[in-house]
Order: sequence, then structure tokens, then C-alpha cells
Amino acid sequence: MEKASEVIKYADLKQLKFNLDYVELLMDAMGKRNLEDPDLESEHKILTKRYAELLNERK
Repeated sequence: MEKASEVIKYADLKQLKFNLDYVELLMDAMGKRNLEDPDLESEHKILTKRYAELLNERK
């Protein structure tokens, strides 16, 4: 998986949503195993912020 900092440079809203869903799926799977991944959480934060920015731009 590409790093979120690279994805947000060129991704449109649809691509960002796909990547965000994928990261959330991974986080959910890790949570069920009682594991934490700070890098994955960081990726989620970056993608979520950029997704919100693009949604606001559409309004």
C-alpha cells in the first residue's frame, strides 16, 4: 500500500475513499487481534483529513 502522504497528492475523492476504507478494514482486523499500529493510525488520520478537505471543497 502506498503511503497516505503520496496518495493525497494525486487522488480524487473516490480514490481517497477507497484507500480510507482499506485502512479502516486493516485497523478493524488489527483491533480484533488486540494489536496496534501507530503507522496505520497515522495513515488513517492523514487520509481522513484530506478526504474531509475534498468534501468541503465540493460544497
